[in-house]
Amino acid sequence: MVGLAVVAVVTAIWVALTAATGQAYHLFPLVIGAAGAAAARYASPSTMRAPEGIVMAAIGLVGVGSGWLVLRLVDRWPSATFVKDQPGGLGAETIVFAVAGALVGLWYATRRSA
Repeated sequence: MVGLAVVAVVTAIWVALTAATGQAYHLFPLVIGAAGAAAARYASPSTMRAPEGIVMAAIGLVGVGSGWLVLRLVDRWPSATFVKDQPGGLGAETIVFAVAGALVGLWYATRRSA
């Protein structure tokens, strides 16, 4: 539940900031992608098993997708990209950052403590 709550809060902040300012917050998808698994692992007394980590990483991806959908529906999706003239535009960038964040979150959630 902690991971879901963190993903919901961070996604809401991303959507609110982007809708209010029209700016592209490039690293929010990375943070949202990792937030669910990382928060769940942080709140857990022990290392998560791989299936649990995968579910939490997927929740992060769903959070990014939900935020993206809301921004598209309210027509506040910015067009500025991280790298000028990159293929795929901001949509591709968002997907890449979200998947990278989910992988980092999965790694963190399932790694063993030192």
